[in-house]
Amino acid sequence: MVQNYKKETSFLCSALDFSYFCRMKSILYAFLLLLALVAMPTFAVAGGDDDDDELTDSTADSTALQPSKLEMPNAFSPNNDGHNDKYQAKSTYQNIVEFKAMIFNRWGQCLYVWTDWTDIEKGWDGTYKGRPVKDGVYFVRVRARGGDGKEYDIKKDVNLLRSFNTVTNTNEQ
Repeated sequence: MVQNYKKETSFLCSALDFSYFCRMKSILYAFLLLLALVAMPTFAVAGGDDDDDELTDSTADSTALQPSKLEMPNAFSPNNDGHNDKYQAKSTYQNIVEFKAMIFNRWGQCLYVWTDWTDIEKGWDGTYKGRPVKDGVYFVRVRARGGDGKEYDIKKDVNLLRSFNTVTNTNEQ
């Protein structure tokens, strides 16, 4: 938001390498947003009135860019024991801005798709059309993008182990 000397308010839309010009009550504003690779946006404001009186100002703000991270597990156990009941991104994920995952069976049939990157923990519960699928090996394909620009294209096998129970199997040697 930028205020001019007449106490009028204009709003600045933010985008990368973005310039915006507007005229409000005989004052011309030029907004320029520059984003450097180190995530230091610089806002430059220049304006003038009909008498060619010029008003300029600029400010810079440093913002640390959080690196993205996305990992997918190689197994899950949808047996309602409260542990790994859904196939989802590992909880260590961070700064993911786009996400699409697909689960396939061994014949290439797509069993599940999730694209809501705001809820990538949603995950697959091991069913297809409301019915549990058999224990076995499935395939996941994940395409995602981090806020830092990093592209993810994850392809891996997933073991569905419905009969696995963490309580009974932790004591076995």
